[in-house]
Amino acid sequence: MRRLENDLQDSLRRKAPPPDFVTRVRARIERDASLGTVHSRRSVTHWFRMLAAAAALVAAIGVGLVFEQRQRSRARREAALQRTLTALSIAAHHLNRIERKAFSSVRWERIGEQLAGAPLGDSSRPSSEAVHSNGA
Repeated sequence: MRRLENDLQDSLRRKAPPPDFVTRVRARIERDASLGTVHSRRSVTHWFRMLAAAAALVAAIGVGLVFEQRQRSRARREAALQRTLTALSIAAHHLNRIERKAFSSVRWERIGEQLAGAPLGDSSRPSSEAVHSNGA
């Protein structure tokens, strides 16, 4: 561990630049300035980063819009399903009422026909008491 610390201190210790360092830096600045390369390199990199950021932003917005559209579509489908189920429930309720009335009137008609066709003391039709006593 001590060796690692020593290596780290050595690498971080100040060192004097080579004697021709300043001359080389100035020459490169002049050369790049005359060619316009320093500015154009930074400019291209900057514009590339901006373009990449804009593309990422557009993609994120697009994904968000598609998600929102799907959510709205799902909500519309669910609302339509609820309306359909409500309409079917109402229709079923009304049909049940109509059916009960129809069968009720048919039952009363049959009972009326039976009562009209058979006098009260008619022995041709067995009474319920006679059926139960004969079967026992």
